[in-house]
Amino acid sequence: MKNLNGNIKVWKISVGGKIFSSLSVTGNLVLFGCHDNNLYCLRCSEHAVEMLWRQDAGSAVYATPVRLGPHYLAFATTEGLVYTACLHSGKIITSIRLPKEIFSSPVIYRDSLIIGCRDNSVYCLRFNKSSIV
Repeated sequence: MKNLNGNIKVWKISVGGKIFSSLSVTGNLVLFGCHDNNLYCLRCSEHAVEMLWRQDAGSAVYATPVRLGPHYLAFATTEGLVYTACLHSGKIITSIRLPKEIFSSPVIYRDSLIIGCRDNSVYCLRFNKSSIV
């Protein structure tokens, strides 16, 4: 199948809801959140894609996930939860609840995760390898 620019669609994968999250790429893994309350991890190649894992987050994931070192990631939900999880399995390791919804994407600065919240605040959360402290 070709589009108007002559580009060829290599692969496509469908998920259970709308995707508002930006995609986060680390090596051959693509991470993104979805309106269906899941965080997804795809393993990609030039010619194929496979869903490596899907993690139920309990509410929509609008924010873009961010990597925490070689084995972990962090992501946030519209319910105000910030999670750390295993990059390779999606298993949730720890979470912290902020006072309101989260739509902003976290950023990493040294050993801190910085994220905006709908309570009109920006939070700086320290993390230690795989958990938020």
